[in-house]
Amino acid sequence: MASSASAAATDSPDKEGSTAAKAPPGKEQPRVKYSFAQLLLNPDNRDVSLRFWLTSIVLFLIPVGVFYAALYIMSQGWVEVRTNARLTYAGAAAVLAVQMVLAVYCYLAYLEEMPIRAAVQEGGDADTREGEGEDKKEQ
Repeated sequence: MASSASAAATDSPDKEGSTAAKAPPGKEQPRVKYSFAQLLLNPDNRDVSLRFWLTSIVLFLIPVGVFYAALYIMSQGWVEVRTNARLTYAGAAAVLAVQMVLAVYCYLAYLEEMPIRAAVQEGGDADTREGEGEDKKEQ
């Protein structure tokens, strides 16, 4: 009976209405230091944020445009397609457009310089420190 009372006490909302589990006495839960907007507006993240939002917009506009362009081309008779299959082919063209946009986004992300790697390469690690490579060559 006591265990069910203590379980009910932890599940009941506190003064702010939160039902989150409380930290043990003496230990506070970590607080969020930055909001999502602050992280996106951080000068270090502006390029990544811009690329993300532009890709999101393109990821919506290009497939919709390709869908309606393919549908228009097939309805004008430029391509001989049965009436029942027009939507299927236009949808397939839109899916291919999505895949192409995502492939370009992944490629651009791959080309992006990573500051962590640059810092490791500048400072060196155990395998690439100056002097150690020369010792290995001499042996």
